[in-house]
Amino acid sequence: MDNKQNQRDNSGVLFKSDKIENERSPQYKGNITVEGKDYWISAWVKEGKSGKFMGLTNLATAGAAALARLEGPGIDFFNNASKGAWYGYKGMFIFAAVCTVASLLLLSKIKLQKKDS
Repeated sequence: MDNKQNQRDNSGVLFKSDKIENERSPQYKGNITVEGKDYWISAWVKEGKSGKFMGLTNLATAGAAALARLEGPGIDFFNNASKGAWYGYKGMFIFAAVCTVASLLLLSKIKLQKKDS
């Protein structure tokens, strides 16, 4: 599955999985490079109203897992700064609220195209 020598930034590869153990096992696996960072990616072929499509996962969860490992010690540090005040958790929730509002503001800038029916 290592095709890194030919992979450009903001691109990826998927290969058909040879180990499908159950219905939840990914049908395709590969890797993707986004802004110089490498991620594993998994995909499933699904059937929808408009036909077959490929569902992807792990890109967001890999980033979230990495962020959790990085911010965990910071949360612990601020929680231990003043016993019972839980500044680390409060800061985490404030940061999440700020990110949510920023995401909503950015998403509101996207213009939707009307589909002719």
